[in-house]
Amino acid sequence: MIWDNIHWIEKLYIFSSLLNTLGSSIFSFFVYSKNKKSSVNIRYLIMGLTITFWSSFLFLCHIVNSNSVALYLNRILHIGAIFIPITFFHFILEFLNKKKENRNLLIFGYVFGFIISIFLLTTPLLIKDIQPKFWFKRWPVPGKLYPLFLLFFFFYILYSFYLTLKSFKQETGYKKEQIRYVLFGMIVGFGGGATNYPMFYNIPLPPIGNFFIFLYIILYAYATVKYHFLDINIVIKKSTLFAWRVLLPILLFALFVSIGQQVFIKYLPMWLWRVCVVGCGIFLLYYLYNKTIQILKLKDEELEKEKYTYREKLRTYVEDITRAESFEEAATYIVRKVSLIGRIDFCAIARL
Repeated sequence: MIWDNIHWIEKLYIFSSLLNTLGSSIFSFFVYSKNKKSSVNIRYLIMGLTITFWSSFLFLCHIVNSNSVALYLNRILHIGAIFIPITFFHFILEFLNKKKENRNLLIFGYVFGFIISIFLLTTPLLIKDIQPKFWFKRWPVPGKLYPLFLLFFFFYILYSFYLTLKSFKQETGYKKEQIRYVLFGMIVGFGGGATNYPMFYNIPLPPIGNFFIFLYIILYAYATVKYHFLDINIVIKKSTLFAWRVLLPILLFALFVSIGQQVFIKYLPMWLWRVCVVGCGIFLLYYLYNKTIQILKLKDEELEKEKYTYREKLRTYVEDITRAESFEEAATYIVRKVSLIGRIDFCAIARL
């Protein structure tokens, strides 16, 4: 598809799909790598990869030149859309420890998703065609069974929301705060994702909420840092490094290729522009490979220097206290250190 002929709304939509693909894949793998035995982490990985699958084919669908290829890609991406609600439901059941009482509903969801995927790939009953619509050069035309898919999708999302909200009212402390962010993430992520569907039935509402899916990923990252959600503080710090050192250069390169072509082809022959793009792409791959290796090799101590410095100092203080010959000497040492570190004007220890 020629970039010049794409409406700016569709350009933003393509950009958001790429952002969702990179963000969900990076964060999901880091969650899994931190604790590969945790059932919650495993389910989070599967859910994240399902979102990655959907958003990557959504991105490809809008940049290919052939309508027939775009139709095929759209049917493939809908496999991801079918399994997003059920994998999310599975993640919620693990997170809330409610898998046992919802086992039959979970199994039904996977079986139904598999069956409807067969219809999707072999018949036009779900996605009938691709055609221009509103601001988009290509948009799928729903088939007769598409409402059944929407019913399946929103049932599992809404039921997941109901279970999470119910647990939120019952829990206290950190668990309650974790659930609070899960709830808000569901509203932001799936509320934004739901804006993809009005245009299927000729409602002129652009899918601007597609960007919120990435915000949903960031929201879970914030919940992880603040409330130890999924126990991956190190993961978040590595994810942040990936965002700045890997994700940002990729996005800048994509913007350079998409916008730069409109500028440089006015002054350069097309072959020279392509050589520049290929050269920059090779350099980018080399840069990304090195940065990725560097980040993956970082040790926890290097990422959380303050924590490990604090532990070392604490160990030294304990050794100094144990060497004290009397209670008075130990108490004096503790008072001085607490006053110095905490910048406290008055501090004392009472002996009962």
